[in-house]
Amino acid sequence: MESWKFLHQRIIDLFKDSPPGFFIEAGALDGQYLSNTLHLEKEYGWTGLLVEPNPSSYNELLKKNRRCYSSNTCLAVTPYPKEMVLEMMDTREQAATSQAMWVIRGGSFLQEGAGRAQMYQANTHLRTYAVAQCFPFITYWKALNLTKVDLFSLDVEGAEQQILSTIPWDSMDIKTLILEHYGSSSEMDKDFVESIETKGYSLYDYNVDKDFIGDYIFVKKELT
Repeated sequence: MESWKFLHQRIIDLFKDSPPGFFIEAGALDGQYLSNTLHLEKEYGWTGLLVEPNPSSYNELLKKNRRCYSSNTCLAVTPYPKEMVLEMMDTREQAATSQAMWVIRGGSFLQEGAGRAQMYQANTHLRTYAVAQCFPFITYWKALNLTKVDLFSLDVEGAEQQILSTIPWDSMDIKTLILEHYGSSSEMDKDFVESIETKGYSLYDYNVDKDFIGDYIFVKKELT
């Protein structure tokens, strides 16, 4: 997919000459397809945390033998732990390719974070439900006793702004952000970019596709 190619090349540009770091990837799917962190782990010796609430996807993730922590939970849209309904997308019939299957499964979303794009997916594909245990970002941070995160990748199908609003940015050292964001046009979402810049980040690059889904990369201002 073009969006993944864009992100993959930017990740190489940013980190190819850096020492091994620590990542958190939320919306990790099966730990391989369209992963923003697998290359960092395999080629550059990184480790980190993979967060994936869909039980079917998470079971496949465990088979990949990733050298990092993993959690079958989700990031909360509230500043406290909460059980939330996860709407899981799958194929109605046999998908033409495994890629098509994972593209559809990757559209699973939290009901409380759903927008128009997510509801369209829900009405198009096979939909099942699960109750997902969700935790604020800081819960994972404290559980792993982290002092810094070199890359935080957030791909959560519409819930990104609610999740980001729960993070205590002033007390956390997060170097680089990769954020998938659903906008309303094929142009850069200036309001979204400005909301992240106020947290101490500079926009490094972005790409918006024909469905108005944007991939935004931000770097902490002190590093630019």
